[in-house]
Amino acid sequence: MIKNNENFNSNLPTGFDGKFDWDFLLPIFNGSKIAPTDIDFMLERNDFFLVIETKSNLADIPMGQRILLRALHRRGGITIMNVFYKGNEKNPEDIEIVQILKPEKTEYESYSFPNGGGDKFIYEFVSQWWNYVNNNEYFL
Repeated sequence: MIKNNENFNSNLPTGFDGKFDWDFLLPIFNGSKIAPTDIDFMLERNDFFLVIETKSNLADIPMGQRILLRALHRRGGITIMNVFYKGNEKNPEDIEIVQILKPEKTEYESYSFPNGGGDKFIYEFVSQWWNYVNNNEYFL
């Protein structure tokens, strides 16, 4: 179910341990548009979660993935960050747009970095998130 095998092979994830073909499960979904997706980055600390999805070439996040991210967010204690790169390579210095959906919010906050600095913004945001979750606990 890898949509773009060439792109996948050129951007292997950290700790990559091989591909697994989930196509054998497709008949279960009776021809619906439902298919597995991935999450590029996820941390948990004291029941808080930070989820980051990245897209090259400023590509849109597919509808199914957007639905998944919103559903996760509704569970509470989850921060969603979408990171868009202007090039094909996912280099931190090429971050152009960052969208953040904080646990207490219902809409994304969007930040633009046409001249660089997105990596520093993300570093600072994740540092603040880490400091907060290290000193608090989230319970439903």
